[in-house]
Amino acid sequence: MQGGTSHHGAPQLSSLSDAHVESLDKAFLFLLGFTTFSFAALQVVLGTAASATDGARRALVLFVPFFFTGLIYPFYIGHIRGAVDSSYWKSSMLLRVRGWVYLVAGASTYAAMVVTSVLGDSSEFAGVAFYAYFVVVFLGVVLSHRIIRFAMRVTGTSRPTDLVLTRAAVGSAIFLALSAYSSEELLRRWLFSEYRPPWIQQVDLFARLAWPAAFFLLLFVLIERGSTALSTPEMDLTWQACISTLSHEREERSKFRGFIWFGRISCEVLSDSLIFLYVESFSRASALCLAALSIVAYLALHWLYLVHSAVGWTLALLAVILVVIAIRLYSEVPVEGIRDTYPRTKAELRSVWRRMLDC
Repeated sequence: MQGGTSHHGAPQLSSLSDAHVESLDKAFLFLLGFTTFSFAALQVVLGTAASATDGARRALVLFVPFFFTGLIYPFYIGHIRGAVDSSYWKSSMLLRVRGWVYLVAGASTYAAMVVTSVLGDSSEFAGVAFYAYFVVVFLGVVLSHRIIRFAMRVTGTSRPTDLVLTRAAVGSAIFLALSAYSSEELLRRWLFSEYRPPWIQQVDLFARLAWPAAFFLLLFVLIERGSTALSTPEMDLTWQACISTLSHEREERSKFRGFIWFGRISCEVLSDSLIFLYVESFSRASALCLAALSIVAYLALHWLYLVHSAVGWTLALLAVILVVIAIRLYSEVPVEGIRDTYPRTKAELRSVWRRMLDC
């Protein structure tokens, strides 16, 4: 990408590149509106088909989680912060790409779960819901990869270190979509009588959906804050970017490039997301302890078979509250504290993990 330099030393776009980025912003807003409209129409159709009297209310309630994950947050990251608010060229382009990530990766993940839910509720197609999920996920990965790489090429953010930040954004987008879907399922099964279980089973429903919704939201917050704090010029992410070099070489030599490509993309997203998750999770010891206690409470709820008792209600509610408090504590961690936790080399990361395993 061609560009000049301003008197402040920040790179500036040329007129041709600026026109390309402006067109990309318009395409982002169009696809954002189209995706939101498509999911809204789908929810209206499903809600109206189930009950003519409360179809609109059902569609509104079920669409609220995706309204945040598929519209509000991508618009905030990609347009408000990327195209409007950010003044530094590099951060502006990275934020634009992250907006695309949250739009396409989040929408494809959410779509796969909605398809699974719709087919699972049908006695005729319940058996194929599991397979349909992976088909939609695979198509979503391919489509998302194409769109994200296109956005990175237009914005000039295809360096290896930029790929690290983008892959971490993919991981956080998936966790955000998982949290939204769990919230939607909880609302759907609690608010509408045909799905509502007997009272004795509502603890199990709350434990299966409310805690995962809160915990997936915690993982999203951790990876998002970690990647945001480390997406600055002074942070050297080169060692992390070089981890995937060997897998690229294996892919080029293999006869099964398509399958290896899918596995490589998934592993790279998982690897980069875990590293950023580690960076943020150890930035606040008290929050990490609360998150660990929440996991213990959730496991005890099921291992001790307490899901149908008053003690089960208490443990389930406690597990959710602990996650919410942990999110609040992590959100108060200063950016400098997150950066200090980041390992400077691969050997340093391995030594930290080795000490953790020894404990």
